[in-house]
Amino acid sequence: MTDEYGLKEVFETELNMLKTIDAVCRKHEIVYTLEAGTLIGAVREKGFIPWDDDADIIMTRENWEKFKTVAVRELPEGMQFQLPYEMAKDGRFYDFIGRVVYLPSRRHAPNEKSEFFNEKINHLWIDIFVMDNIPDSGAGAFIASSGQKLLYALSLGHRKTAYINSSTGKKILLLPFTMVGKLIPLTALCKWKDRWSAKDRKKNTSRVYVSNYPPEWFDLKLDRDWIKEVRYMQFEDTELPVPCGYHEILTAGYGDYMKRPDIKDRKVSHETETQKSQT
Repeated sequence: MTDEYGLKEVFETELNMLKTIDAVCRKHEIVYTLEAGTLIGAVREKGFIPWDDDADIIMTRENWEKFKTVAVRELPEGMQFQLPYEMAKDGRFYDFIGRVVYLPSRRHAPNEKSEFFNEKINHLWIDIFVMDNIPDSGAGAFIASSGQKLLYALSLGHRKTAYINSSTGKKILLLPFTMVGKLIPLTALCKWKDRWSAKDRKKNTSRVYVSNYPPEWFDLKLDRDWIKEVRYMQFEDTELPVPCGYHEILTAGYGDYMKRPDIKDRKVSHETETQKSQT
């Protein structure tokens, strides 16, 4: 396990979390795979990308619903399953991603941003992405992804402007939506989000999309054949599941994923200060 970027302690904790989640999913026959940078890490690095300080997994809507029912009782002490609703109750919008967090850890010393989110984003975590059916027709797919973008824009009304990760021009364009979004309870927006994401669950579509991704990814569609089978691949000192079509998925999302970025672009994604984590 590399310590090239001072993240060995983080990787050790996250690997233990991944192993725990894998054991829970195997026990309850919940199908999931590695996702995003963690999937690239498995394929290209046989483990973590040396500068990527979080971990990601993904599952279908059906498996997500099963995971939600067992995670609370199956996760060991210190690991907590968090849903966006929990932050919504505080009136704070971070994102729509469910995650497993390691409570005895801290990414960095408390600051204004982490305090705004009641320190709930200041832990090591595993992001859990969800795949939903998307209509095969161009019009249906456009409506589905546009609805996701609208709900995200409205929800940004519950985030400080300084914490909206967009250029000044985009923030100005978002202003009408955030102003309206402030008037809508965030808990209601979360419920609308879930209903919209699952609206095509009973349709027999040939494609899926990741309904709780950041908005710039909502237009990425994945062929169902790419996820129809799962196999285990080496990841650090264990094996973890990857989709059969990992090459097609990663190519669609990242292009030449086997090529490492330039050194200047290899930055720790969440600014984790490893000396602050408590494991």
